[in-house]
Amino acid sequence: MTSLPVASVMAETVLDPIVVTANRHEQNLDDTLSSTTLITRKDIEESNATSLEDLLMSVSGFDVIQSGPYGKNTSIFMRGTNSTHTLTLIDGIRIHSATTGSTAFQHLPLSQIDKIEIVRGPVSSLYGSEAIGGVIHIFTRKGSRKSTAKFNIEEGSNNTSKVEAGFSGKKEKIGYSLYASHFSTDGIDAIKHTTANDNDGYDKKSLTTNLSYQLSKAATLDFKLLNAEGTTLYDNCYNAMYTQSDNCHADFEQQAISTKFKYTPKGNWDAVVLVGSSKDFSDNFWEGMANNTYQTEVSNISFQNNFQLSKNNLVIAGIDYVEDTVLATPYAVYDKTRDNQGTFVSWKSKAGDTSFKSSVRNDDNEQFGSHVTGTLSAGYKVNKSLKTFITYGTAFKAPTFNQLYWPGFSNPNLLPEESESIEIGLKKKFKKSSLQLSVYNTKIDNLIVSATNINKAEIDGIEASTSMKLADWKVKLSTNFIEPINKDATNYGKILKNRAQHNISINAVRYYDKSGVFVSVLNQGKRYTDSANTAVLDAYTVVDLKLNRKITKNITADIKIKNVFDEDYLLNSGFNTYNTLGRSLFVSLNYKM
Repeated sequence: MTSLPVASVMAETVLDPIVVTANRHEQNLDDTLSSTTLITRKDIEESNATSLEDLLMSVSGFDVIQSGPYGKNTSIFMRGTNSTHTLTLIDGIRIHSATTGSTAFQHLPLSQIDKIEIVRGPVSSLYGSEAIGGVIHIFTRKGSRKSTAKFNIEEGSNNTSKVEAGFSGKKEKIGYSLYASHFSTDGIDAIKHTTANDNDGYDKKSLTTNLSYQLSKAATLDFKLLNAEGTTLYDNCYNAMYTQSDNCHADFEQQAISTKFKYTPKGNWDAVVLVGSSKDFSDNFWEGMANNTYQTEVSNISFQNNFQLSKNNLVIAGIDYVEDTVLATPYAVYDKTRDNQGTFVSWKSKAGDTSFKSSVRNDDNEQFGSHVTGTLSAGYKVNKSLKTFITYGTAFKAPTFNQLYWPGFSNPNLLPEESESIEIGLKKKFKKSSLQLSVYNTKIDNLIVSATNINKAEIDGIEASTSMKLADWKVKLSTNFIEPINKDATNYGKILKNRAQHNISINAVRYYDKSGVFVSVLNQGKRYTDSANTAVLDAYTVVDLKLNRKITKNITADIKIKNVFDEDYLLNSGFNTYNTLGRSLFVSLNYKM
């Protein structure tokens, strides 16, 4: 964990940050015609998060479900859509399991992330399948103009330890960065009331590297790699004879690798070529004996052209090729590869105080044929401090290999899920604060629940987020309320399972001369764990606290208390009930050159 300099930052001049995910092209965050959240490296360091999934719990519109802490399976429900309806990118490369369709957020190293851009709402017209709920785009650490070096060591509850080191810099035409970390913990018992009360530990080694080379004034070449591997222990697994055990573990590896060539000549045109792949690997053991192996890869090729027709008119056109490959599973997959070719065009325009954006995309899926999706957006600048926008979009999601072929829990006749959404929002800036408010409606046809295309689901939601200064405190608050309703005849009018209908997140920061105080509060509403709404998990509130102290010019110390009031709560319950961490203490020393 890297700490911030503790000198006061209240008087800093903040420029409107640049994001790329909302339109696949650089633009000011304030100019996006969608609900977009930017989490910077500074935001990460000011949070009390100890993992990526911990950080994402505080994002408006997110519901995070974990099967126990420390490296256990994690699912994210964005805006009430399914956990497979969120597209995850690392440096532009898709990362997910080709069998489950989900991303192993629990294994991605938070300390090696530079920033995260989150776009909520349908973005299939730019990215294709998966983007019904939105996109999470993770950018890894990169080279800096000044040479820097960092080293951090942390010890905490449950025999938890973390060591991190890294350096970055730039020399003439070459930029570089290298970060590595090792995390280990004895953990806690993952499942309540298991046959053996054992701790389910976790061990992870991770590495990211970034190399960039300025080929010429107009051309740059980037190479990026993220790799995380280790072992996680878990409960309630079965062998080939379907015999249960609580003595199970998995060796895992997550990897994303990419090469990007960007050509920006003088004139009104530039181009980007992105080639890369991601890997999801899990080798499972039952009572120390080899059990099941899951290994999938996702290959990516993208060619994008950006045409600046005039000062206020930008056209983006491109081609994406994605291939999902199943390399190993314990069952016979009928189709072990599936490719998707997407062609898209987007137009962004501005006339006076009014701005427009439209995009259309055709995805030719090898297994499910052609799907056309589109988005229309309009924004209006009411005055210097108030902007409004309205967006309509369609999206689709192809069924995963597991949904199609997993023995006993699948259906090879499943249809792709399809959605349409409309959203109205506003962005308001005050003298010492800002506000973003959105109201949306999403309708999903052929929603997949338990290997069945239910007729329809409809989700209504309200999101609000604000940042402000209260006395000497910097405060960020986000909240959302959703009604994710099942429209299928069997459970008509019921709330879709695993979706909390409201949450509130508060992060407050105060700096003193040589110290800082960081307070986080998360309130999560109740959620149902079955489609009939007969089983419920209660609402809960968790408070985290961190104290930071500057010891020397280059060394700081942190004391972090997670779950200060020792709240007893559950995130996941059904066939099994999974434990969560009680009050935990962590102490770290941080060196920065």
